[in-house]
Amino acid sequence: TISYGGVPEWPKGADCKSVALASVVRIHPPPPKTSFVYKDKRGFLQNIKNICRSGDSQMLSSEKKQTIDVFEIDSPKFSITPSPLNLESSLKNAGIQYALVADYHITFAGKAFHSDIPFMIGIHFNPSKVKYIEIYRMPEYCQSKKYDINASFIELSNILKQQYGMPTVTTSASIGSNPCELFLTHHYAINHFIRERFGLEERIHINFYQRA
Repeated sequence: TISYGGVPEWPKGADCKSVALASVVRIHPPPPKTSFVYKDKRGFLQNIKNICRSGDSQMLSSEKKQTIDVFEIDSPKFSITPSPLNLESSLKNAGIQYALVADYHITFAGKAFHSDIPFMIGIHFNPSKVKYIEIYRMPEYCQSKKYDINASFIELSNILKQQYGMPTVTTSASIGSNPCELFLTHHYAINHFIRERFGLEERIHINFYQRA
């Protein structure tokens, strides 16, 4: 479980967290800073925690700290903020059909990242905060014969790079041949990875930063 404002939730199983000990990890801060390489899991995870908690000085300037943190869903139009207050009523007012999958877990179909890919969008929250946003391809597509998880990872990686630039943190390996990617923006951190849960699953997790 990831606390509010912490590093994006690491998937269970043989994922970034578990392979980081054996994998080369590259840290790519925004230019013109140079990249860093970590072979030690503790150093890698601590570096990510420090970045997410304190924010990069270039990204979290005093001007940016005054803005409202929000993640925009392209279609249907909807804004997700760190606060869960009135979340269900806001979805209803926007005309969005959603499902309450479990206590404090809402899902609905939509599009994001200025792409035409249909996604399932999940909001995990508790009474005080949105814990993280989960975005993944529609289950029926993932179960079809034309679905290739490796090709999907590359496609979504390229979409994220077009929107946010190169990932700030990558690991050399995750499940299969694909890395884990962490993109840091002014308002939230985006973790793109493949995990093994009910078979291989590709996920994008979005965590808002903790604000002082």
